[in-house]
Parts: sequence; structure tokens; C-alpha cells
Amino acid sequence: MEELHQAALAYYNNGSQNLQLLAANFFQSMDRNGDGRVSKSEFITFLLQNGYGWINPSFFNNLDRNRDGGLDFKEVLTFYYIIIRPGTCGAMVVGCA
Repeated sequence: MEELHQAALAYYNNGSQNLQLLAANFFQSMDRNGDGRVSKSEFITFLLQNGYGWINPSFFNNLDRNRDGGLDFKEVLTFYYIIIRPGTCGAMVVGCA
């Protein structure tokens, strides 16, 4: 999973301004209460409302690098990278290791 985090960050940092704006909008769409973090309930709500119900909600724990119970922008960025790069994490149904 660490390799995915690093790849996502590099993809974002080297991406166009438009790609960075799309990633920021993606994060904001998940952070429903605007506190700068995505809670597990916000994550699950996002999955269900956007057709990602096939993703195991426990995948949240793999994204939460610092284990603080919420996802910051960089942690959500990894999820965004996986979503926009098909085949990046074929094991998402059960969660990436």
C-alpha cells in the first residue's frame, strides 16, 4: 500500500493544475461536513452514493496511514489515484494490502 501512496502523491504533484483541481474536488465531495477529514461514515456514504458499493468498507483502514480514524487529503488522494487508474488495485473488493 505504501507504494500506492507514493505513486498517488507523485501523480498529483506532477499533474496538471486541472488534475489537481479534480483531486481537490473529489476530496471535497467526500468531506461532507467540511472539517478537512473524511470519516469512515462519510467514506461509506460516498461509496454507496457513487456506485462504489462493491468496494469493501474496510478498505478505509488501509487508506488511513496514520490510523487516526479519518482520511486527510493525501490519504484520499491514494483512493482517487486508484479510482482514476484502472487496474491499480485489483484487490479493492477486499482491500489493498
